[in-house]
Amino acid sequence: MKKQVFLSWLEKALLIITLAVGSIIFVGTLPALIRSDSIEAWDTGVYYLAAHLINEDLPLYNPAQMAQAAEANGIANHAYYFYPPFFAALFRPLAYLPYATTIELWLLLNLSFWAISLFLLLKIAPLPSNPLRFLLVFLILIFPPTYATLLLGQVNFLLLLLITSSIYFSASPDRRKQSLAGFFLGIAASIKLIPLVFGLPILLRRKFLAFTFLILAIFAAFLFGIGAGGGLKNTTGWLSTGLHSTINLTKTSYNNLSIYAVLERSFRTEIFPAARQNTIITFAPLINIPALGTFLGLFLALVIGLTTLYCLISQNINPQKPREESLLWDFALIISTVTLLSPVVEYHYYVWLLVPTFALLNSHSKAQFVRISLLLTYFFFELDRFRVLLVTLLPLPFVLSLGFYGNVILWLLFTYVYNKKLEKRIAE
Repeated sequence: MKKQVFLSWLEKALLIITLAVGSIIFVGTLPALIRSDSIEAWDTGVYYLAAHLINEDLPLYNPAQMAQAAEANGIANHAYYFYPPFFAALFRPLAYLPYATTIELWLLLNLSFWAISLFLLLKIAPLPSNPLRFLLVFLILIFPPTYATLLLGQVNFLLLLLITSSIYFSASPDRRKQSLAGFFLGIAASIKLIPLVFGLPILLRRKFLAFTFLILAIFAAFLFGIGAGGGLKNTTGWLSTGLHSTINLTKTSYNNLSIYAVLERSFRTEIFPAARQNTIITFAPLINIPALGTFLGLFLALVIGLTTLYCLISQNINPQKPREESLLWDFALIISTVTLLSPVVEYHYYVWLLVPTFALLNSHSKAQFVRISLLLTYFFFELDRFRVLLVTLLPLPFVLSLGFYGNVILWLLFTYVYNKKLEKRIAE
C-alpha cells in the first residue's frame, strides 16, 4: 500500500514538473519560431548551400566551395553537407529563392510534415480516452526535440513522415498500399541511411512486395541523385567522403548522444564551453582510460543490438502471426535502438521517438510503471535543453548526456513491454 501511494505521488510530481519545464522551453522557443529571422537554421543553411552548389555546377562535397558559397549568400550558420546528392537535388528549387524566404518556407514545410505525422500516428495508435488525455496531447505538442528540430531546420520531420506513412500502409492487405509502404521507406533511406534498417522486419514478416519497392525506391533515388544532383562526380564524392562522415565512430563531441560518444567522454578529460562567454569547463573523467570507454561503448552496443535483433526475430518468425499486422511495434523498437547505436545521434533525432511513445500509450497507458518511465524519459529530454546551464552548476560528464540516459530508459521500457507481448503471443 505504501509503495502504491509513493508511486502515485511520484507520478503526479513528475507530471507537474515535466509540464512546467516543458512549458518554459516552449514559451522560450516560440518567439524564435514566430520571428523566423531569429532562427539559427544551421541545417537549413547546409541544405540551401548544397543545393546552390549543384545549381551552380560546383562540387558538392568540397568544404572550401561550401564556405565560399556561404560567404556569397551571407549565411553565417552552416555546417558540412554529408547526405547523398539525392536530398540536395530535391532541395534545388528552394535554393533559387532568397535564403530568408527559404528559411520561412522550409519551416512551414516542416510544420506540415510534423502535423501529418501526428495525424498518422493517431490513426495507427490512438491515444487512450481518459481525463488526462488533453495533458498527453499537450506534452506531445511541446515535446522539446520538436522545437530543436524546427529551430535547426533539420530534415527529421520529413523522415518521420515517411516512416509513419510506411507503418500506416504496411497494415493494409491491399498490394498497392504494401508497395507504398516500401516506397516511402526507400525514399527515407535515400536521405539518411538509418531507415534502411527498417527493411529487416519487412523481410521477417515476408512482405516481399514492400521490400521490392523499398529497393526500387533506393535505386530510383540513386539515379535521380546522379541525374539532378550534379552527376556521377558528386555521387562518388558522397561514397568517399559523405558516407564516411555518416558512419564515423570517432565523433565524440558533446553534441553526439550515441552510446560510443557518451561512454568515451566518461573516461577521458572533456572540455565544454560554459554559459559565460569565453569560459570553458574541464570535466574530470570517471577513470582516465579512454580505451575503456571505447570498449564499453562497443560492448554495450553489441548487447543492445543483439537483444533487439533477438526480439525482432522471435516476434516475427511465428508463422501464425498475421502478415497484415502493423509494423508499428517493430519499427518503434528499431527507432529506440538506432537512436542509441547510430555513430552520430544528435538531439533532434529524438523526434522519431514519438513512434514508440504512441505505441506504449496506445496499449499500456494503464500501467503505472509505463507512465512513470515515459515521464522520466521526457524529463531527461527537457533537462538536456538546459545542458549549458547545468554543466556550470554540476560539472560532471553525466550532465553532458542527459538525453542519452532518457533514451536508455525508453529502450529498456520498450524492450520489456515488447518481450511481454512476445510471451503473451507464445502462450496463446
